[in-house]
Amino acid sequence: MSNTNGLGKLISLDEMRSLHEVIDALIPAPSSDEDNEKDLPVNAPPQVTDAMFPGLLGEITEACCKDTEAVPTSVGAYLLVWFTSHIGRTRYMMIGDEQRWLNNFFLLVGPSGSGKGTSGKGPARIFYQVQDKMQVLFQSAFDAGRGEGLKQCPNLQVHNGGLSSGEGLGFALDDGTDSPIPGRTITDKRLLVIESEMANTLCNMTRQGNTLSAQLRNVYDGVDIKPMTKRDRVSVSDPYICLLGNITPDELLKFDEDRLQSFNGLLNRMLMLWTQPQKLVSRPKTMDSNTLSGFSSTIAEHIMKARNGRFETHWKKLRLQTEPLLFTKSAEDLWDRSYSRLVNQPYSKRIEPLVRRHRLHARLMAAALALFQGHEVVTREDMEGALDWIEFSRQSIVFCYRTQTEQRKVEAIHVMAKKVLYAIHVLCQKNNTCTRTDIHNLCQRKLRREQLTEALELLINQVPPLIQQKLKRLESGRSVPVYLPTADAKCLISRECV
Repeated sequence: MSNTNGLGKLISLDEMRSLHEVIDALIPAPSSDEDNEKDLPVNAPPQVTDAMFPGLLGEITEACCKDTEAVPTSVGAYLLVWFTSHIGRTRYMMIGDEQRWLNNFFLLVGPSGSGKGTSGKGPARIFYQVQDKMQVLFQSAFDAGRGEGLKQCPNLQVHNGGLSSGEGLGFALDDGTDSPIPGRTITDKRLLVIESEMANTLCNMTRQGNTLSAQLRNVYDGVDIKPMTKRDRVSVSDPYICLLGNITPDELLKFDEDRLQSFNGLLNRMLMLWTQPQKLVSRPKTMDSNTLSGFSSTIAEHIMKARNGRFETHWKKLRLQTEPLLFTKSAEDLWDRSYSRLVNQPYSKRIEPLVRRHRLHARLMAAALALFQGHEVVTREDMEGALDWIEFSRQSIVFCYRTQTEQRKVEAIHVMAKKVLYAIHVLCQKNNTCTRTDIHNLCQRKLRREQLTEALELLINQVPPLIQQKLKRLESGRSVPVYLPTADAKCLISRECV
């Protein structure tokens, strides 16, 4: 039976003395607008949890933030995007029939000068040392005759800002098949893009004929870049691009004012995270060199472990060397219990397009946390941390777009939908079917017409649907809609009403 925990716990039939008492308990008396405005929470930024920073990730994040104004979530995002960039197309997850790679996009949102760039300095220092450590590991393997035909360890290509066009993005990883530059062939398809001014990138996307948005969406999904044009003929096979962008809330809202990037799927491919310092440090200190060296050595070892001990990065050869990343049973059980909540959580219309890929982000974050820890498989701890990252992102979006009022209204509709589902269940037990009039009468006409409509639409559009609508012909010849609980709803009610 499908998981339908999104509606929460219902009220037991045995605890109620009469139908009117049931409805009185479910539907409170109307309150005044003045009462509704009392004790409402202010627009507060999201808070991190310990689960978001397990083990090694927590140790490095704490070291990067210790004597600086770096923000933990931003440091964590930088560390994970650097790490997964190094992995490349060596590990994947099977999601249905899709072979999903672990490349991820992050968008750090915060006021100008709020630590978005500062948070990236420590991780960058660590990973530049990681490159040196990997060269040492490669030399050791090369001396032992395990160089895989390479003469040196391939370095990750890092692009520090300036994305302007889809053609430019493709040129950076061009196969060289039709390249205008003789001998230009890029075989390592790993690319990390750090966009410190993401507003400029969004601005470029608004220019007529610019294909950057479409290309970024395609490479996020692992689709090859092969535009059918006469000129600028680039060909990129098996791209693996990771992106981290910085932007202010005002810039984000300005460049998505028409909601184009929300609806076309670019912004929901980015895990949006609020960034704001929580402390003042007048004299920031540099990370101790021994600490830096220790972290970089451990990360280099974990990268090689994630890459199955291979240094090869040629896209053709990697196709024969990839391996799936598996989840433990406890991790999958937690995912199964959390999935319905991610799908059916109440969202306002402004927010809903931005969170549509949070289910995918959760799996990607769990995989990144696992490999960063040096795990062979994704554990329950990794999944718990990933789910907290997703909740932080959800709260970040609500905070950045200032939709608390709309969110409260949507959440109220979800509460009302619980009550309407229960009313439909009670009526159908008694009469086999129920109409809108039946529901109004059972609720002693305390429900407004628009409230009932919103609740019914929510129940019928739930995944899976919790009610079905049919037409019933009356003796007069007129047809009226009637509502029935689905098998999933009956299962939910029988399981929860205990």
